[in-house]
Amino acid sequence: MRLAIKSAVFLMLFGIVFADESQEKERTLTPEQAQEAIRDAAETLSFEHVTSLTPEVAAILAKHKGELALYGLEVLSADAAKALAKHDGRLNLKSISSLPDDAALALAKHQGDLCMQGLAELHCEPLARRLLLAGNSYRVGGDGGLNPDRLTSISPEVAELLVIAEQDGDGLWLTELKSPSIDVLKVLARINGDLNVGIDSLSPEMARVLATHSGNLALPTAKEIDRATLATLVTKEGGLELYLTSITPEVAMILSGFNGGLTLHVERLPEDIERVLAKSKASLSIPELKEIKTGELARKLVEAAPVVLPGDRQRLPLSFEGWQLAVESLSPAVAEEIKAFRGLLMLRACETLPLDVEDILSEVEGNVKAPALRELKSVKLARKLAEHAEDVSTVAGTSMFGSSSGLELRNLSEISPDVAGALASHSGEYLLLDGLRSLSDDAASRLAEFPGILSLASVTDLSAKAQRNLGSGKVKLVRLSSLRTLTDPLLAANISGVEQLETITSEVAVILVNRSSRGGGLAFNAFGSAPNQFSLWLNLTEISPDIAAALAAKTGNRAEGETLTLPSLRTLDAASATELAKCRVILHLPGLNKLTPETAAAFAKNTEELVVLDGVEEIPFEVAKELATKKKGVVSFTPGYGNKRKTPLRLPNESAELLKSNKHIILPEQP
Repeated sequence: MRLAIKSAVFLMLFGIVFADESQEKERTLTPEQAQEAIRDAAETLSFEHVTSLTPEVAAILAKHKGELALYGLEVLSADAAKALAKHDGRLNLKSISSLPDDAALALAKHQGDLCMQGLAELHCEPLARRLLLAGNSYRVGGDGGLNPDRLTSISPEVAELLVIAEQDGDGLWLTELKSPSIDVLKVLARINGDLNVGIDSLSPEMARVLATHSGNLALPTAKEIDRATLATLVTKEGGLELYLTSITPEVAMILSGFNGGLTLHVERLPEDIERVLAKSKASLSIPELKEIKTGELARKLVEAAPVVLPGDRQRLPLSFEGWQLAVESLSPAVAEEIKAFRGLLMLRACETLPLDVEDILSEVEGNVKAPALRELKSVKLARKLAEHAEDVSTVAGTSMFGSSSGLELRNLSEISPDVAGALASHSGEYLLLDGLRSLSDDAASRLAEFPGILSLASVTDLSAKAQRNLGSGKVKLVRLSSLRTLTDPLLAANISGVEQLETITSEVAVILVNRSSRGGGLAFNAFGSAPNQFSLWLNLTEISPDIAAALAAKTGNRAEGETLTLPSLRTLDAASATELAKCRVILHLPGLNKLTPETAAAFAKNTEELVVLDGVEEIPFEVAKELATKKKGVVSFTPGYGNKRKTPLRLPNESAELLKSNKHIILPEQP
């Protein structure tokens, strides 16, 4: 019932109004249905499945005040278009790919915001003008106006408007425009910025026209270009971005004569081709190249790579990744050439490197980033990597780390103590080593010198000494969300991520409870709870009375649903149950599948709190007799989050009769 009410509220809020489920699936609307929809709609009247409209229904819908969203509408007649054009709010027709000329002319007269992002064919200049140049409603590629990247066919007049609209913008992306006319290309070539056109087959005449373009030209689908056509194309000024299937020596010679910025999207090049391209006049970039065979090409790429110095970095978006190389390995000769680079070097595909290459890369004049590394042997390179800080908010999750600077090497599978010490010299706030599954005592001691937040999210086991080393060091917070055993109180005081803990001591339990009961940012950061809800979740597989007593001391806002959850606790002795029964917040034991009369008696004597035992599979009469004595608080057997009961609760008739009149016992509805 609650779900149905929430769904109804959701539909009303967004103005999505249908009489019933069968009507929602209708592909047309009757006048009566249209009138009813307008009468019941909120600010937005939306239809997902209506694919066609009669002029009569269109006229009715056009009277709606607010946004009219016909998301599923695929065809539109001229008469229906004339009726819709009278609507004075925002009109969304995003699924229409083409229109008759008279329908397009009619929609051009619409006065509100008009969204037609699905248009593939556009030859009507008035409609294009309406979509592209109509004041604040124009947003290419946004949720309004027109999406040029969907266009497959346009007229020269429409091309002119596209150029005007984007003349001072980032450029035009027309990747579906496979066969534009020469007249269209002549117009597009006048744009100052980038031009990306999806031409499949480039003719000599097309090349002559495109050679007049002075910005960056990208041809992502022109995989084969004959030599004569290519020779014409490389006479252009500005940049040229090509996705050729293969590069022959003859093609390489032609490309080497280009004077602008040349970007080639290829993964492999023969050595002789590398040497030809290394002598080219162009400013060369090959971002997908998986191997660099020659020092000559490496030197050429370094010359053209984007050098952004630390002062300039502040003016760039956080997503800036510097000079990205897709190489999977490097030879010493190539590394020697690359080390002259002064900007941010991003080795995004190198998983392993020889030790001598690692040492050479430590001498790079700029910064180095190598997130794919699985092995890191060189202390020098580790120290070099530690020099660079980046925004890690999307890596670590805003619920724990927020947005700040750090170093991420989440693919490292192991590190030596010396490498750990070098990484600990990082000056950022975070050090993320989430690929490590184990950590030696000495490595833990060296990492403990890092004064920020240390993330070791995949480490499952740590020796007592390693725990003590991490707990007694300079680390502000240690993320150990996979750790199974925690015995050190010092580490417990600054651990983050405790939900996988299977074994703890009573001393640790006291510290964890105090931290999760404290409220404010500490509990939020430490345990990943919702901002205003500080609950404690532990994966303990067994529990002793002293640990149970410590956990039961947890305090919090019970009215807000704050909970102590022990999902993996399958058995519980009477002494531990007696202590847990004193819990001051909601106690949830979804893994407990059996109650003895003694444990039932302990929970029956609970104070005024709620105990959720939704994993219990049966309530025998002896257990029911103890539960029936409950006079305060509540014991609930109804399924909740984390419930592990595989079959309906077995409740003998005599147990049901004994418990059903007790308001302190909540039983699931019986079939």
